[in-house]
Amino acid sequence: MKILARLGALAGTPVLALGLAAPAHAGGYTYYDKAGDVTVETCDATTYECTDAVDSSIKEGDAIRSTVQHHAHNVELRTSYRELSGLPEGGALFATVRTNEKLTRHVIVFHDPEMGSDAFMIRPNGDMVKCGGISTTVSYSRNIIDVKIPRGCLSRPRWIQAGQGYMWGQTVEGTTEAPNGSELSYIDDAQTAGLSYDLRFGPKVFRG
Repeated sequence: MKILARLGALAGTPVLALGLAAPAHAGGYTYYDKAGDVTVETCDATTYECTDAVDSSIKEGDAIRSTVQHHAHNVELRTSYRELSGLPEGGALFATVRTNEKLTRHVIVFHDPEMGSDAFMIRPNGDMVKCGGISTTVSYSRNIIDVKIPRGCLSRPRWIQAGQGYMWGQTVEGTTEAPNGSELSYIDDAQTAGLSYDLRFGPKVFRG
């Protein structure tokens, strides 16, 4: 399954509001995620039957630290990874932000070493949201993705909650176990360990 299609499926899934066992924060907070918790989804290219398993050997896209900052003019999401090598097929950060006004927005940042990075925002129903002020920075040397979202694109909220994840994929040639080939998706939630497809929200973050 291609990255865009898989992300569309994830974005179309109702987001699970688990939250973290932490009080509200003023300005920002940082979460340290367990290393070695990337989920590998293997789908047969013909039957589309899929299996999931955590593979601790996968370093690419394995989030280890995520920060949410609520500034006067923007909301900043920054994630550090064990490895971010800029694979030929690229990868994508996907995040969900919700506000005190019950506004929910999904933010997706695609990147690859040749084309650079591109960010866009969508509503839960999949409609695009015009937010030309979104900016991104991808550092392959520091293994960091940073995205800044203008507060105006979020209706200038009093507080926000955010969940962040990362995904990349590849297609492998046919094998004895999967004669028609398999499509692999590698997914990691930056704020929870183990298998999870619903992004976990952090605490409420009021403007600093």
